[in-house]
Amino acid sequence: MFSANMDEEKNAFNTMTKERVDRLMDLVTDSNTGYLLISGGGEIFLEPELIYQIVEKTSADITWLATSAFWAKNYISARSILKNIYNSYIKGIKNNYNKKIYIRVSVDSQHIKQISNSSCHKFLYLMNVIHIFENDYSQSENFLLQFHCIEGEEEVIEELKEKLNARIINKASSTHYFDKKQKVRLQ
Repeated sequence: MFSANMDEEKNAFNTMTKERVDRLMDLVTDSNTGYLLISGGGEIFLEPELIYQIVEKTSADITWLATSAFWAKNYISARSILKNIYNSYIKGIKNNYNKKIYIRVSVDSQHIKQISNSSCHKFLYLMNVIHIFENDYSQSENFLLQFHCIEGEEEVIEELKEKLNARIINKASSTHYFDKKQKVRLQ
């Protein structure tokens, strides 16, 4: 496996590689993993080709891709990345026909501050992701978008909800009703 400290240079110990992903996918298959969370130690989409590899090869019932969505600041780039993820998911259905892929976007004041810039609205990157999912993937039952905020950051979701003129229809993921972290589905 690997871990990453965003403050240190890439090295043999902190970098995800194709070989490490292959070993991880072997482990997921051999252990009959039901739930796979790709997260932590930095932003997973710094290596998008490896994420596509994971999405294609995972045999887990549910695979969560936790991201800040920094890649969504530009609509065209965001659409390309999501299309590549979706295409990888479609290619990989043979590994588990019913598998679900969640793009789980971390929404909190720290991420928004780091990602947003003064030339655009602070939620623009989130709105890009929402718009792309609504237009391109709303009919998919197993390729899903989820926002995730930590306890104490609910006001960020409220502000986003107001910006979108949306309403909360479920504060819990349909997959994890008892999770203590707030997961919000907007309508």
